[in-house]
Amino acid sequence: MPRGVHSSILLLLCGFGVGWIANRWSAKITLVAGLAVALAGLLVTHNYHYEKWQFIVFGPLFAVGMGLVIASGPVLVVEAVRAEDQATVNGVNSLIGGVLSAISTQVIFSVLNDRANVVQGTSLYTDGGYKAAYTAAAVMLAGALVLALFIPKVRTAAAAAADSPVAAPR
Repeated sequence: MPRGVHSSILLLLCGFGVGWIANRWSAKITLVAGLAVALAGLLVTHNYHYEKWQFIVFGPLFAVGMGLVIASGPVLVVEAVRAEDQATVNGVNSLIGGVLSAISTQVIFSVLNDRANVVQGTSLYTDGGYKAAYTAAAVMLAGALVLALFIPKVRTAAAAAADSPVAAPR
């Protein structure tokens, strides 16, 4: 199985889990849990990233956490926004997610490159660079976790669907 496929499958399965949990409680639970699990995955991998088995065992923690986070965003929009505004707000949510993903990727690679050895024009990342990158990613996730804790209680996705009449065609 190609690298990353198992993580992609976990990401996909998390979407189903978020839907099930959000219909019963709230997507805030899955968002906070996802951020905590992804953060735990990064912190463990910070210290254990030397062997393949360590990535195989600890990598899914991060994948499941991020799967929960990614799937929670649109559900939170459904829970908090009027039906007629959901398409616009989900579009903005996707845009912001893409921008934050690009920024976090740049931060991580800047940290990695700052601690790299360049040999014949090729960057060879050091262990210190990897640890610093894991730390930078963990700090960003910890900040997101703190912000997520301030999300107010909203109705469940099931309640939002029941409260919103289907829009009549214009």
